Amino acid sequence: MASALREKEEEYEVRLKALEEENALMQNNMKTAVLRHRKSIVEEILELRCPRCKRVFYDFDNCFALTCNGCRCGFCAYCLKDCGTDAHRHVAQCDMNRAPGKDVYGTQDMFVAAHRDRRREKLIEYFREKVEDPRTKALLFDELSKGGDISDLGLTAEILGFNR
Repeated sequence: MASALREKEEEYEVRLKALEEENALMQNNMKTAVLRHRKSIVEEILELRCPRCKRVFYDFDNCFALTCNGCRCGFCAYCLKDCGTDAHRHVAQCDMNRAPGKDVYGTQDMFVAAHRDRRREKLIEYFREKVEDPRTKALLFDELSKGGDISDLGLTAEILGFNR
């Protein structure tokens, strides 16, 4: 009788260990997915990059028709569209242009506001289209929030399509 009980306990321990290992693997896979998504979000949405060579840019001189210092691409500082060698014509017609009369010149505040709106829209789209699992969404949101990456965007779990 005691040996049968011992066998059952050993069976239970083996099953418990297997479940713990499976759970650890799932947690590791989820953490890997979160880090992969965060990297994509930072590189594709949060950082401002030349649309052609992907070089990060920081400077803005009030003209929204920018030229990349790396590849000489002309692009729109509002929507980041590659416009060949000169973006002035596009900027004057860009849907995101906030300048009075669709002027190609604008303020730093307009630049910041345009990119805050662009980031917000792109993040909502990314969460809707590229992150299916609600637990992964929650962990990714927490990761982006704790790093301060999205604090200015006014995003909530509900807006991004998951519940707390």
